[in-house]
Amino acid sequence: MRSVSPRKTRSRTAAKPVPRGKGAPRHRGVVLGRGKKDDDGFVARMKGAAVAKLKAGRPMLFLTVGFLGFVAIAALFVGGTVGRAIKSVTDGVDAVVADAGFGIANVDIAGNRRTSKDTILAVLNIQKDQTTLSYDIHAAQARLARLPWVATVSVRRRYPDTLAVSLTEKHPFALWRTADSLFVIDRAGHVIAPTNGLEFRKLPRFMGEAPAGGQELVAAIASHRAVHARVWAMRRMGGRRWDLILDDQVVVQLPEEGWQAQLDELEHLLIDTGVLERDVEEIDLREPDNYFVRRHDGSQQTLPRGNAT
Repeated sequence: MRSVSPRKTRSRTAAKPVPRGKGAPRHRGVVLGRGKKDDDGFVARMKGAAVAKLKAGRPMLFLTVGFLGFVAIAALFVGGTVGRAIKSVTDGVDAVVADAGFGIANVDIAGNRRTSKDTILAVLNIQKDQTTLSYDIHAAQARLARLPWVATVSVRRRYPDTLAVSLTEKHPFALWRTADSLFVIDRAGHVIAPTNGLEFRKLPRFMGEAPAGGQELVAAIASHRAVHARVWAMRRMGGRRWDLILDDQVVVQLPEEGWQAQLDELEHLLIDTGVLERDVEEIDLREPDNYFVRRHDGSQQTLPRGNAT
């Protein structure tokens, strides 16, 4: 009897060619050039396509997730959750720092004469347990600078527990009476504050239009002793010239140009001619050659310059 080797039998079986033609079995797998099915390659390509689709969708995924995160954070802020949490932490830190000796316990104020201490403290608005470290001195300075009398101001920390406030106040130059109010003004004619006039009754007075350029007129009047003693108020007319109102309500009309020289003429009239003793209502100094004097009875007298007797 003849024996058969298992190895040889297997080799013959493995070497048997795959039948082709009509009777050959059909396979659904991808067939390579040599005719073998490539199931592993097919799966790998499918995985690659899925990964490519996932990568292509990542930007939109990230945008969606980011938008949802932004909405959630915004909702926390709008709802006050984050703000309350931050305030709670800040208050806690301030309390600890205040207990350590940095709580604001003193306010030193210098330079205030017409701005009361109570007003300054109210504007500083120092809260309970607020510390010198956390207090916003720049915002406090800006608030104080808006007070009527404050020209300049500085707020400084003086550790551990003091705020130092130093003011320079505006200088009152004159009073300005409008139709229904009385104001203190500075040299530029800017309003400082309303007033009842009692504290500033010795200041020069303006009436009518805003007194732009009034400081020059005040200085010129001060250099004429008789005029200065009699002038009660000054009135701007048409934004161009001045009227002087004397203490007995006599109106002196000055010209638009050369009014400084006419103060010399008025000084002469008051001292040398006694013009105010003639029941005068108005003196017109606007003409270069003559004076015009109008009396309370309506009569008018024309006097050549240099002959006003």
